[in-house]
Amino acid sequence: MSILNFKDIKLVISRALSPETEILKYRFKPFTKSKTGCFGTHSSLEVITQQEANKKKYVVSQSFFVKTFPESFLIREELMDEDMFTEEVHFYDEVQPLMMNKLKLQRWSPKCYLAREHTLVFEDLRAQDFNVIASNEFDLLHLRAALSALSRFHASTILTEKRLGITMKQAYPNAFNEKLFACHKKFARGIPVGFDAIAYMAKKFGLNSSIVPKIYNLVFGLVKMQGNGCNVICHGDLWKNNILFDKTVPHPNCVMVDYQFLRYASPNTDVAMLIYLHTNPEFRQKHELDMFNHYYSSLNGMLSRNKCALEEFSYDVMLKDYHKHKIVGMALGCLYLPGVFLKPELLQKIMNEPETMNAWFLGNRKKIIQQNMDDHPDYEQNLKDRIVELIQEAEKVILSGYN
Repeated sequence: MSILNFKDIKLVISRALSPETEILKYRFKPFTKSKTGCFGTHSSLEVITQQEANKKKYVVSQSFFVKTFPESFLIREELMDEDMFTEEVHFYDEVQPLMMNKLKLQRWSPKCYLAREHTLVFEDLRAQDFNVIASNEFDLLHLRAALSALSRFHASTILTEKRLGITMKQAYPNAFNEKLFACHKKFARGIPVGFDAIAYMAKKFGLNSSIVPKIYNLVFGLVKMQGNGCNVICHGDLWKNNILFDKTVPHPNCVMVDYQFLRYASPNTDVAMLIYLHTNPEFRQKHELDMFNHYYSSLNGMLSRNKCALEEFSYDVMLKDYHKHKIVGMALGCLYLPGVFLKPELLQKIMNEPETMNAWFLGNRKKIIQQNMDDHPDYEQNLKDRIVELIQEAEKVILSGYN
């Protein structure tokens, strides 16, 4: 962990409060009892300050969320690519401020007060009553809130590009490189392992497992920047722990965190991932089009208010693009959910123990999946529903030659 010195903390307080704020003392402590993320060490920075108002002095406690490079040697050497963390540092140091400059949009990410090599200091969202919701599946209210936040994030890219006159990829040619579907990356070695598990489950459920390698190849191409069509900076890792909600009634606010898997590609890779990781097939049969329409309406509203009407972001173009890319969301759901659906104590074991995490990501996870299917019928049914959906979509798309 990179330790912040007094000068660093003074800079954080200056940006968060004011340069005149006096620091009385500070301390670091673990952010939570159990680990909440794989690729960072999380801690809480508590600062006691003295502030003056109306000629009176007040002692105030201020908390911050600190994210540093993982302490585990095994994770750093076997699982984590260096650029995963440096990408996020660069994002908060240069890209995110540019995306928010001159834009009157409700926020979609936390405020960052310090971004430097191996260290990020954010506002403490927990102190503002933002939390991950307990359920693995979102209800309509929370899914709409998440899609609205995602649309603000994507709109920020589009409006910034309009202002600059170039794409964000042109502005930052070495940023937003693919990390999941990239043959030369450490963490990407876990993707073939995950697809092997998908093939194993497909075969177990009596489905066409031979099509799984073709799904991998299709998704590999779909997450790349489109030569003709809509591209934005995409979050790329929209699982439940990276999506926080407050308790505002009747509509909760939503903020997305962890920008380590950024890519520059179709916004619908994000939309499909968000929908397919947090809803079940029955829900999608009823509400999928409504959810896409909610996302598009929110996106289009922000673009219209900023006098930005682009043909590549028209409703018909975007809806066709969503249908093309929703298999990405299906595939990512089948990669993520066998872990997410595990019993909480087993998932925490994977998150907390580097050796167990390494075995899950890079080893043979089929044994753990099978054992949990044997022990928990609901776990098996949840996975079966999603594997069936993926294989059926693949047969329609790949075997028909649809593009």
